[in-house]
Formats: sequence, C-alpha cells, structure tokens
Amino acid sequence: MKRIFISILILLVILGLTGCALKIYKLPQEGFCYTTYEREEIELSQEEQEYIIDLLNDGKWYSGIAKCDSDVNFYPNGFKLGYCAESGVFNDFTLKRSLSISDDARDIINEYLGLK
Repeated sequence: MKRIFISILILLVILGLTGCALKIYKLPQEGFCYTTYEREEIELSQEEQEYIIDLLNDGKWYSGIAKCDSDVNFYPNGFKLGYCAESGVFNDFTLKRSLSISDDARDIINEYLGLK
C-alpha cells in the first residue's frame, strides 16, 4: 500500500512538472507576422521567429488587453497577437491577455521587425 501511494505521488509530481513546461505558441507553417496597416508580411529568420515564440511562451501574461496600438500582428498556430513597438507589449486577442517584455527584448524585436 505504501509503495502504491509513493508511486502515485511521484506520478503526480512528474505530471505537474510537465504541465508547467507547456508551450502554447508554436510557429505556423507560413505567415507568422504582418504589418498592421498594410498587411505586408514581414520576413524573419527561423532564429528570430523562435526568439519571439520563446518570449511569448516564457513570459508572464496578465489578464486583459493593454491599451496600445499594434504595429505588427502575429499569427502563431491559430492565435492572433498584436505587438506595440513603442511599449514592448504583446496583446493576445484570442485569449484576452497581455505581456510586457523587457526594454532589451523590445529593442531586439524592434530591430528584427525593422521598427524604431
């Protein structure tokens, strides 16, 4: 009986740790990001796209959409996200939440996107 209890406890811990590593944003086959107004696709390298996806998956999201205009729209695997270059905020319009990134990350992403 003691062995079964310990086995169940270990299984729950493993499942809990696996759940924490869940990555909901993934790169689509094509059409990752577009300018908001002209709807022109922005070409990014695989490395640049992965950097953005990692920020989205690893960041601390807050409930609600931030009040800032999007300069770029992102479409990772069925989600619609807007990015404000001035403030470094991502809005996930699908899940109704927002993510503020560091100034350093904002500068890197703005450089990738050709925004100042």
